[in-house]
Amino acid sequence: MDIVGLAEVNTDWRLVENNYSVWAATAAWKESRRIQLGFNTTTPSAEKYQVGGTLSMAFDEVAFRVRKRGEDTR
Repeated sequence: MDIVGLAEVNTDWRLVENNYSVWAATAAWKESRRIQLGFNTTTPSAEKYQVGGTLSMAFDEVAFRVRKRGEDTR
């Protein structure tokens, strides 16, 4: 497994404690990883559940091939 993509993650990551974050959950999976989250940041944080969202993860050698990380500002 080198690349994982998930849709409809349904999480407002601003409200998730570090111990329960995707970074903590995947820390032991592989030596190297890059993680990019996509979720609604235009509305105030109200609860951990938030409709929609995406999550992309790249592991091992593929993680070092990631050239740019960012977000869609639309």
